[in-house]
Amino acid sequence: MTAPMDEFSPLTIAGYASLASSTDQRSDGGSLAFPLLGLFGETGSLLSEVKKKQRDRASYLGYASAVVEELGDVLWYVTAVASRGGLRLEEIFASPTCTARGL
Repeated sequence: MTAPMDEFSPLTIAGYASLASSTDQRSDGGSLAFPLLGLFGETGSLLSEVKKKQRDRASYLGYASAVVEELGDVLWYVTAVASRGGLRLEEIFASPTCTARGL
């Protein structure tokens, strides 16, 4: 039975990782090369949005939505790299490095 639509159930890190991993087609045999290249590319796209915002300031109205989209893509690739590397995303976020930074 599913929860009624008015009940909110937050998505956990483990839940996100599971959903994201289910969309990884692994058409490259599961190597790290594809998700690493994707991560670098999406990080570049995120930086490009920051550059546009710095250049255009207030006239760049699509900044917030573009950053959300690019961060989502970056997170997907981080999840793919972690999964293919045998790491669990929730363990990464629970590591001393992340907890010391308040993440």
